[in-house]
Amino acid sequence: MIKTYTKDEFLKLDFDTRGAIIEQLMPDEFYNGQEKIGFWIPENYSGEIGVPLPPTPPEIEAEEEKKFNELINELSLKLFYNNPTITCDLEIEEN
Repeated sequence: MIKTYTKDEFLKLDFDTRGAIIEQLMPDEFYNGQEKIGFWIPENYSGEIGVPLPPTPPEIEAEEEKKFNELINELSLKLFYNNPTITCDLEIEEN
């Protein structure tokens, strides 16, 4: 469904929905930002299909979550820098 949001409407959306919209409208910035975060992968992890990634240590996970929140907030502001509204076509459930 195509939906238009003002900045205030967008900022009231839940975090996951904002992330999905940013991923759709700003894919390069979204994925480059994630790459800069450098999510933890253990040294001995092979990445083979069927080999699960072990849980991230809590202290690292907390830091990654903080950086990811900062990324979404930064990109949210950038999304509306020169635009009073945005329009996206995304199947999302709004809370």
